[in-house]
Amino acid sequence: MKKNLNIVDYIIENKKLNQRAISKELEISQAQISKWKTGVKIPEVRELQLIELAGLNNICEEFTINNADSKWAILTRKYCDGQRWFEYLEALVYKNQILNLRENDVLGGDELKSWMKDFMFLLNEGDVGLPEAPYKADPGMYENGDDLGFHTSFNPFFDSIRIIFQNIKTLQEQIVLGVPGEYFDNKCYFKLLDLIPSTAINKRLRFESERYGPTGMAPLITDIFDSFRFQNKYTKKIDALLEEFELKVSSFNIEFDWKNLSRLMCGAEYIHQKNKFAQRHAIKQEAKRLIIASNKSNETQVENENENENENLKNVETLSNQSVDFDTDGSEKYLSLAERKITNQLKKQEKEIKELHSKVDSLISLLSITKPTT
Repeated sequence: MKKNLNIVDYIIENKKLNQRAISKELEISQAQISKWKTGVKIPEVRELQLIELAGLNNICEEFTINNADSKWAILTRKYCDGQRWFEYLEALVYKNQILNLRENDVLGGDELKSWMKDFMFLLNEGDVGLPEAPYKADPGMYENGDDLGFHTSFNPFFDSIRIIFQNIKTLQEQIVLGVPGEYFDNKCYFKLLDLIPSTAINKRLRFESERYGPTGMAPLITDIFDSFRFQNKYTKKIDALLEEFELKVSSFNIEFDWKNLSRLMCGAEYIHQKNKFAQRHAIKQEAKRLIIASNKSNETQVENENENENENLKNVETLSNQSVDFDTDGSEKYLSLAERKITNQLKKQEKEIKELHSKVDSLISLLSITKPTT
């Protein structure tokens, strides 16, 4: 299960002290304690004081001003196995020849120790349940260890750790051989190298997620959902860095298979899903553009129709309020097409009225002639 490695949280939970009490013990402001609780880096002197306040000093190992690591103290306190983890991971580093690619040499010294700690912190972040570190076999006691000389008790956890180290070695080789030498001085290249351990862990967690699912049988995974969050976080981080790297070195005009590197570090399934999402997004954007264009066209058409209708109504109103003798003044030539249509209709109606009047007069005359005498 993932451990909270924040020293302030640890003291609050295990020593039953609140932030105010901690600030009094260290004679600093409570605001500073709040910052450390959120993850702000703690100065070494203060970190050593917090380790002592938490009761973690001298329990498992001696912490000094130059060796004050509260996260490591919390992570290894259960079994007091910090030194044994160093010995076991160091054996794996040498066996697989894990390199410090900045120096082009096998990891060693303080850099190796720092690298091993970061590796263990990544495992914890991925919600990997850490067992007790293995003991070294004693040949004088006729003890049988593994090929590294450690008792791993046939725990599948250690088989998975071995595979992760093999993946780290493979990734180092493929990236160094695959990325052109012109890129080696680029900052993104070194950031990419720093992400190799998280990539190897991610790869193994993906494999176990697919193989075991939420059965609880996976050697590394204790909570499938926390594991998924870790995988998603680092896969997106790696993908974003690859895109930044590709953009920054595009001016070199060197052919390079970025898709293959993306598949190598992010996984083929992630790249497949990413491409599908990009396609769906492009289709949605195009559909949205077409709908907007169609709406604008319809709005323009309606506006034009309304303008024409209003114009016709104005013309009808104007003509109805005027008495024009179209037969005598010759004003038709000054009218618009719409006005001429209305004028023709009025003329037609006028002609029909005259014809009707003529018929009525004829009928009246006929009636007067045929009127019977008394």
